[in-house]
Amino acid sequence: LLSNEVNNTDKITVFVADCHRMGIEILPPNLNKSLLRFTPEKLESGELAVRYGLAAIKNVGEAAMATAIKERTANGNYLSLEDFSSRLDSKVINKRILENLVKAGALDWTGENRATMFSRLEQVVASASAAQKDKASGQSSMFDAADFSPPPVVKGTPSANTVEEWSKDDRLSHEKELLGFYVTGHPLDKYRSVLNSDKYNRIGLIDEIPLDNPRERYPIAGMVRSLESRMTKAGKPFGILTVEDFTGSCEIMLWSESFIPARDSGILQPGNIIRLEVGIQIDDRSGGRRLTGGSLSELKTRKASVNGKGPVELLLWTHRHSSKDLEEIRYHITGHPGTTPIILHFQNSAGKRLSIEPSEIYHIKRSEELLQSLDRFIEG
Repeated sequence: LLSNEVNNTDKITVFVADCHRMGIEILPPNLNKSLLRFTPEKLESGELAVRYGLAAIKNVGEAAMATAIKERTANGNYLSLEDFSSRLDSKVINKRILENLVKAGALDWTGENRATMFSRLEQVVASASAAQKDKASGQSSMFDAADFSPPPVVKGTPSANTVEEWSKDDRLSHEKELLGFYVTGHPLDKYRSVLNSDKYNRIGLIDEIPLDNPRERYPIAGMVRSLESRMTKAGKPFGILTVEDFTGSCEIMLWSESFIPARDSGILQPGNIIRLEVGIQIDDRSGGRRLTGGSLSELKTRKASVNGKGPVELLLWTHRHSSKDLEEIRYHITGHPGTTPIILHFQNSAGKRLSIEPSEIYHIKRSEELLQSLDRFIEG
């Protein structure tokens, strides 16, 4: 089903959400593992997951990805960004395609962060193009037999040309744009415990709510995706708000008495996290459910990890992090012994989470130095 919709990111978004609800993990695109379409892949646990197809990444081109897979099958996995660029005709794999592959995370296996790879693309493409032109014209040099490709980058050991990684929000924005879903996290991660509580209704399950009382108001919470301002025939402003949580998104009608105060307060800006109450009615025309919102407010969460209170919570993703990351965490926390507990959250892309609190020997003394060292793992 996913493979039939490789050119429709909006449909893929819906089907990925269904997979997550069924506990099926969606693995991110990987130039050394992905095929053209979506394919099943066995995890180390023995369970099956779905690997994202390269042709489903926006703006990379199915023909270019087919060529990349053909080259990989014939001559082995790619070793680096340079290796990938040099093994394929620069007319097939151009800078724009490389940019989108980097932003989609398809080259994360290199160990370089995305911002660093992105900053080097112009140089990489120019070098590959020059080498291919020389080869086509029959030129050679005494160095042709030697391997001068850069040494593999070891994760956690930045090179001289390493640049600071993009912010989490920027990475997630690129993933959502190019893949249709978030791979390396979710903008709502820091609110997960609140949204998964019984306090709020899941947006993806709104159609299952029994409508026994037409006056009932149902609390929901999530991230503002978009806001469309409109006017009634009488000249009163109203809004159509799109809100997203971990289970899906929905459109909510905001009439002027709710819309104007919320709009003027600034809480309806895309990316903001809000809570509200919705009334649910059956739409006479479509037969679907129509939502009307009110009692809007900003949803806030206490950042226990960084405000000096409570345990320090770290998040590791099963498809992105490895035992090397655990060793890095252990190295940092054992160098700062104290009394503050550490909580480790392990999560897969289907939303399943396992949380562990290590023993007292791994308790820490909170400091700015330590928190900076652990910044990329800190929950929220």
